[in-house]
Amino acid sequence: MVSDTLGMILGAAGSLPVATNNYRWRMAGFALWVASDICWIAFGFVVHSWPLVAINAIYTLASSLGLWNSWKALRVSQDFLRCYWN
Repeated sequence: MVSDTLGMILGAAGSLPVATNNYRWRMAGFALWVASDICWIAFGFVVHSWPLVAINAIYTLASSLGLWNSWKALRVSQDFLRCYWN
């Protein structure tokens, strides 16, 4: 299957950017994780592995929350810089 291999690659690729202090890199990492989770959900449906579908649905929600929080933090930091250094 393509989706399980792609899910593994995207999941591994997302782990390094998420570990950085740069919000843009973090957002990219969380986006990779969301894509990875979608691949794993697709694979779970194909092989009828409902626990795999369920856990990756939860991971998708958690990664989406991380993406949202990183986006909000980036906006706050940009507003701070714009306010004090312009």
